[in-house]
Amino acid sequence: MRWTIEIIQNLSFRLFVLLCVILAVIISELLIVVQSFWLHGEMRPDLLIVGFITPAIDAFIVSFIAAVVFEKMKRQEIQLNEELEKRRQTQLELARFRDTLDRTGDCVFMFRPDDFRFIYVNHGAVHQVGYGHDELLNMTPLDLKPLFSNDVFSMMVKPLIADPRKQIVFETIHQHKNGKKIPVEVTLQYVSPESGEPRFVAIVRDITERKKGEERIRDQERVLSDILEDTLSGYWDWNFLHGTAFYSPAYKRMFGYEDHELPNHPETWKKLIFAEDLPGVLQSLERHIASHGETPFHNEVRYRHKNGSTIWVIAAGRVMEWSEQRDAIRIVGCHVDITERRQAEEKAQKANQAKSEFLAAMSHEIRTPLNAILGMGELLQEGTLSPTQEWQVQTLNKSGETLLTLINDILDLSKIEAGQLVLETIEFDLVRLIEETVALFSFAAAEKGIRLAHRSGPGLPRSNTGDPNRLRQIVINLINNAIKFTDAGDVVVHLRIDSGHHVQISVSDTGPGIAPAQQEEIFLPFSQADSSITRRHGGTGLGLTICRNLAHLMGGTLTLESETGRGSTFSLNLPWAGIDLQPTGPTETGQPPGAATGTVCEPDFWKDLRLLLVEDTEENQLVIQGFLKKTGCRIDVAENGAVAVEKFRNSRYDLVLMDIQMPVMDGYAATTAIRNLEQAHNHPPVPIIALTAHAMKEDGEQIIRSGCNLHLTKPVRRQRLIETIEQLIRGRSDRTGQRPVDKRVQP
Repeated sequence: MRWTIEIIQNLSFRLFVLLCVILAVIISELLIVVQSFWLHGEMRPDLLIVGFITPAIDAFIVSFIAAVVFEKMKRQEIQLNEELEKRRQTQLELARFRDTLDRTGDCVFMFRPDDFRFIYVNHGAVHQVGYGHDELLNMTPLDLKPLFSNDVFSMMVKPLIADPRKQIVFETIHQHKNGKKIPVEVTLQYVSPESGEPRFVAIVRDITERKKGEERIRDQERVLSDILEDTLSGYWDWNFLHGTAFYSPAYKRMFGYEDHELPNHPETWKKLIFAEDLPGVLQSLERHIASHGETPFHNEVRYRHKNGSTIWVIAAGRVMEWSEQRDAIRIVGCHVDITERRQAEEKAQKANQAKSEFLAAMSHEIRTPLNAILGMGELLQEGTLSPTQEWQVQTLNKSGETLLTLINDILDLSKIEAGQLVLETIEFDLVRLIEETVALFSFAAAEKGIRLAHRSGPGLPRSNTGDPNRLRQIVINLINNAIKFTDAGDVVVHLRIDSGHHVQISVSDTGPGIAPAQQEEIFLPFSQADSSITRRHGGTGLGLTICRNLAHLMGGTLTLESETGRGSTFSLNLPWAGIDLQPTGPTETGQPPGAATGTVCEPDFWKDLRLLLVEDTEENQLVIQGFLKKTGCRIDVAENGAVAVEKFRNSRYDLVLMDIQMPVMDGYAATTAIRNLEQAHNHPPVPIIALTAHAMKEDGEQIIRSGCNLHLTKPVRRQRLIETIEQLIRGRSDRTGQRPVDKRVQP
C-alpha cells in the first residue's frame, strides 16, 4: 500500500511539471506575437521563433530544477517518516519489554558501569527493596547494603567488561528500606549495544524460602548426624564427580580411629575392608548403579580394626544424585556395627552344632540297644509263645516303637530349629504314595472297628516331584492321630487337586473334635488338646509341630477345621510340582488296596551267599544272625573295622554289612580300605550296606562318600534287611551276568 501511494505521488508530480512547461510555452508564444505586432505593426516569423524558443528553454530549466528540488524534498520526507516509524516501533518494543520485566517474578536492575548508578529498575525491584522508583534511580547497588565493598564489587565486574559473553552468579544480602535483610541470588552481565550506552544488567532473585529449606535440611542432617553419633552407625558421603569423600567421626571411631587419623578420601575404606570382601562390595555397587538404584546396595562385610580385631558391619547406601545422562554423581550411606550380633549368631550356631552332636550321640547310644531290643522281640514273635508271652513280646515291641518315634521326632525338630533339615527333590507317584500309606493302617483301623476310607478326586497328578519320605511322614502322622483319637465312626483320607494346581490331602475323622481355643496350641511343641488325652493316648506332642514345619518347608500349609463333638479335618495344601498330569477318575475304597506281602526267602538264592557282618556289639550280632538264620547263608563276624579289612583280604564275600561307630577302626575307614583293596587288585566292587545308629542326613552323605552302596538306620527290620540284600545282589548279578567269584589276596 505504501509503495502504491508513492508511485501515484511521483506520477502526479511529473504530470504537473509537464503542464507547467506547456503553459509556459503558450504564454511565451502569445507574448512574442503581441510584441511583434506592437513594434512593427506586423507579424515577424523570426521574432516569433526566437521568442518561442527562449522562454521555452527557460521554462524547461526552471521546471527541471523545481522537479529535482521537489524530488529531494519528497525523499527526505519519506526518510523522516521511516525514522519516525522505527522509533515508534522501538518505543513499543521497549514498552512491551519493560512490561514483561515488570511482570516477571525476578527483580531487574540496570546500572551504569562508571558510577554504578541505577538507570532502570522494574516493579519487582521496587517491591523487593521497598524504595520508590525515583528513589532507586538515585541509588547504586552498594546502597542496598550488600556483603561487599565498592572496591570488591569493582574487582568482581572487571572480567565482565573484558568479556561481555561472561556472566557471574553469586549470593548476597539486600537490605529493605525498613531494615530487613533479604537473601538474594544475583545473575550479573555486562551489555554493550551497538547503539546506546553500555550497562550492567542484574537479575536478582529472592531466595528466602530456599535458604529456609536449606536450613531445615541442615537441621535434619545435624539431627541425623547426632543420632548416628549416638549409635553404632557411621555416616559416609562419596562424590564420584569431584572425587571426594566424607566419613563421620562415628564411622572412624567404629574402627578405632580419631577423626584426624583417617583421611576423607574415596580410597580410605578400601584399606580397611578385608581383601576377600572387597570384590563383592564393588560388584554390589556396580549393580546398584547399573539398575539406577533399583537393586539395593547392602552388604555384610568385615573391616579391620586399628587393634587388629575383626569388625562386622552392614554397609548400605543409595545414589542420591544423578546426571542428565543418568550417571551416578553422589552416593550416601552408613555403616552399622553388627559384630556383637555376628558373635551371637556364631555362638548360636555353635550351640546348635553342639546340640545336634549331642542328639546324634544320644540317638546312636539309644538306637544301638534299641536295635537289639526290637530285633529280639521280632525274633521272639516267630517262635511258639504262650498267650502271656505273646502279650509280653507285643508290649516290648510297642514300647520300643514308641521310644523310636520319640527319638525320630526329637531329631527332626532339632534339625528344623537349626535350619539343617534339607528336603529332597525327586520324582514319585503321588497317588501310589497315598494308597500305600493308607494301607499301612488298615489293620490298626480294623482292630478298633473304624472304617478307613480313601477317596481320590479326578485329574490327579500321577507324577510329582518333591520329598516323598517327608510327605509320607506327614500323612502317616495325620492318619495315626485320626485313628488314635477316634473310637467309632470313620477316618477318610481325601486326595484332590484344585483349579489353581494345588494338591490337597485331607484327613477327616469322627473323633471328639478340638475346641477353638486349643486349635492353634496343638501345633506348638509338646502340646496336646488337654492333659486327659495325654494320659489316655500318650505321645510327646511333637508330631503336629513337625508336620506344620515340614509343610512350610515344602511351600505349603497345614490347617485344621474342627468342632467339639463332631470330629476334625486336617488339610495339607501343597503347590503341585508335577512332571505330567494324567487325569484319573474318582475312586473310593473301603479298605486300602495293595496289602503288603512278606519277602519269601528263596533257598537257591541264599544258600551259596557268604556275608561279612562287621558289628562291635554282641547283641546286635545275634540279632542280624537271627534275622538271616532261615535264609541258609553263611555269615562271618568281625568285631571292628580292622578285623573286617583283614577278613576281606583273605576271603571271598558276596556282601558286607558294616556298622559305622566301632573301636579300633570305624566303618568309614574300613569301607575306604576295602574299596582300595578292590581297586588295587582290579576286583569288582562288593555291595556294602551300612548299618548305622546315626540318623542325621549329613551322616548318610558321609557314609555314601566313604564307599557304601546304601545305609539302613537302626533299629533294622528283618524284612527290610532281606529285601535290601536281595536287591543289591540281584542287581549286581544282572549287570555282570553271573554271580561273582572273587579271588582274594592270600597272605
